[in-house]
Amino acid sequence: MTTLISFCTTCRNRLWQLKDTLPANHKVLEAGGEIVIVDYRSDDGLSEWMWANYRESIENNRIVFFEVKNEVKWNLARAKNLAHRLASGSYVFNLDADNYVTQKE
Repeated sequence: MTTLISFCTTCRNRLWQLKDTLPANHKVLEAGGEIVIVDYRSDDGLSEWMWANYRESIENNRIVFFEVKNEVKWNLARAKNLAHRLASGSYVFNLDADNYVTQKE
């Protein structure tokens, strides 16, 4: 299956926002779409929450979840570039943790 669209989200301590947006965004993914989430050394429980709630989607590549664990200083451009490298879609979009993907009706 070819991935058509990749929505890329970088996160550092924004679990409180992903708890609202990710469930809704995950529902509207069409076949061939993916969400890429880069956890940039969050200490708010993001990794644990992702694995507890989205393990199946991570394992079947509907969600690409990557954790930065080294001591590299937070840099938004670096984090977004990393997310784009992890994406497999023909089209790659930045999606902030507080943004929703909606379908046009």
